[in-house]
Amino acid sequence: MTDYRIAYDLAKDVLRDTLHELSISAREVLQTASSFEGESFTRRDTREALGWPQRRVNENIAELVDMEYLAALSGSNGKAYRYSVLLANGEQTSPVTGLLRPDELERRLRGEASSLT
Repeated sequence: MTDYRIAYDLAKDVLRDTLHELSISAREVLQTASSFEGESFTRRDTREALGWPQRRVNENIAELVDMEYLAALSGSNGKAYRYSVLLANGEQTSPVTGLLRPDELERRLRGEASSLT
């Protein structure tokens, strides 16, 4: 049981980061965008909040729009785009939710052991 608990603790973070549909930096942008509390925001707002270069912000916002986490509300060439959050970070199902948690495994093993006696 201890071995499984150690393996679970190691695997959950690795699997979360590698199986999630968003890159780590896009998730950071999404978390920042969600902190604007329902208000629309611009790339500049995001850039200033994160302290990132414009190119990095643009790439990650494009990823979030493509994956339908953000929506462009307005904007065009020469005018600032405004965005809103469609799907906040917590609403995305974690790719590790299917892993059997150590406490659940222990409960199941206890249940099987008691049914055998």
